[in-house]
Amino acid sequence: MGNYSDFGFVLLTDATIGYRQNELADGLPYLQAHMLPEAFHRLRFASAPNEFLEAVKSSPINQF
Repeated sequence: MGNYSDFGFVLLTDATIGYRQNELADGLPYLQAHMLPEAFHRLRFASAPNEFLEAVKSSPINQF
């Protein structure tokens, strides 16, 4: 069974994305408790590119 990382997705680690606080740190224990250990350890993390952060702040409406 795969996870999003297997398809190239990464979890964004920036404290704020657009006008929303990133609650990744709060969600990681839930993911760890409900994912197979090998799948959890394959998760990948990265900071968002500046262009993305600028784009999501261009509107107060959260579309992601």
